[in-house]
Amino acid sequence: MPKRPREHIIEDLARAQLHQVFARAGWSSEDLNQDYGEDVLIRIFDNGTATPWSFLIQSKGTDNLERYLAKDGKNISFPIRSTHIEHWNRFWEPVVLAIYDASTEITYWEVIQTFLDSIEDSSKPRKSISVQVPTDNLLNAEGLQRLRNRTKNRFQRFEAQKEGANILIDELRKQWGVNIEYEPEFGVLMLPKGEFKPDPSSGRTVTAFGQFAAQLERFKDKYGIDPQKSVADSIDIMYQIIMAYKGGAKLQVRDKDGAVINEWETLEDLERHVDRQAELEDD
Repeated sequence: MPKRPREHIIEDLARAQLHQVFARAGWSSEDLNQDYGEDVLIRIFDNGTATPWSFLIQSKGTDNLERYLAKDGKNISFPIRSTHIEHWNRFWEPVVLAIYDASTEITYWEVIQTFLDSIEDSSKPRKSISVQVPTDNLLNAEGLQRLRNRTKNRFQRFEAQKEGANILIDELRKQWGVNIEYEPEFGVLMLPKGEFKPDPSSGRTVTAFGQFAAQLERFKDKYGIDPQKSVADSIDIMYQIIMAYKGGAKLQVRDKDGAVINEWETLEDLERHVDRQAELEDD
């Protein structure tokens, strides 16, 4: 009698958990033709109301997660064909690599485009690329919130870039009298001839917009902190933190009794924590 391979069973278990998790969240999930690499299409709903945001999933499963686990346990290094990676990097929608651990019934995830943005050289020829999936990226309530906000931000990225370009053009006009004509739809950029000479004081001006501006407004509403002071203090604190890490220090948060309640051993760990919190707080 024919026997069913274990990998087929794991594949079905992985997809079943995906459908279950997203159904509980009120999102829709649809199986796709496996021939193209994308396995599931997810459409995001907020409290039963449809949003314009969606993402795709490449579903993988394993009985032996330790085979792919990094020594420090922080990442799962999972090989994906380079042709798929290159193809997905051109997608408007996020493409999520979901890895199901059959022994624990836990699913881990990472957005392919986010991973590619984090590595220095994704263009080097190779048959496969080992995608690093953080082991604290769990497909739970927190993970769904982060996926929702990351998807929303990716869909809105061109609007944010357009806003930033308009602010830059306006600031150049106001501060230095430089009039720029910029028509990205037609591929035209016109600049006046000349040379820009920075102020010898090496000072800088900071203009917040988009997510950063919204975050500053939340700080102002919640803590009464002036946005300009918040930016200046943040830059100063980050400089001190960077220099401390370079000197071999690590950052700890302690409670009133002096017990350590959180710790980041490297600057990369701290940056990841900050990014994670921003994804959770985004609205």
